[in-house]
Amino acid sequence: MSKHSQARKGAALTLALVFAAATQVFPRQEQTLPSSGEAEEAETAKADASTARWLVYQNKTHDFSIKYPRDFVILRERADDAHAPRRPKLLARVRFQDRKVLSYETAELEPPQLSVEVFENKDSLGLRDWLNEVDWAAPGDTVEPLRLEGAREAVRVTSPRLMAPNEFYIYRAGPRVFRLTPLGRRGAAMVSTFRLAPRAEQ
Repeated sequence: MSKHSQARKGAALTLALVFAAATQVFPRQEQTLPSSGEAEEAETAKADASTARWLVYQNKTHDFSIKYPRDFVILRERADDAHAPRRPKLLARVRFQDRKVLSYETAELEPPQLSVEVFENKDSLGLRDWLNEVDWAAPGDTVEPLRLEGAREAVRVTSPRLMAPNEFYIYRAGPRVFRLTPLGRRGAAMVSTFRLAPRAEQ
């Protein structure tokens, strides 16, 4: 065997010994993935922690509240918007925008980080029937059931045919339907802070 071959063989043996020693010192640890329930609880705890110091918007007329970041502002609603004919009938709306977005030249064209809309449901239709009546559940849309205390029904509608925002959280309580439309990470976090007052179902 040549000296060159002996050197290569010796180097390979040395690497093998180093690897074996490293394996003993740093044994491989099996990674345990959290269950879906544990992951959901972790995300909820994280959201609660991140929203703890947020401001609170409360609407006593329509019995709901929601938290929003301190660097967000509530957009002013135009009078002509309030009286514009709509189907379904819009009872109230509040929109939240990132303050820095207002400095953009295109600020008026930018969608809000979250909008909360309250619509009339005078016949107290079931949520699926109401969505079909106002044509808010098109073929191909995903409708997932949700739970919210104070709401008789709740769903999340995702519309892949739309550009963002294309996810809507819709709740039925009494003769009203609430629709939340988030945009971006913090808009989505705001949804988790939405609350209905106990008498909202009346």
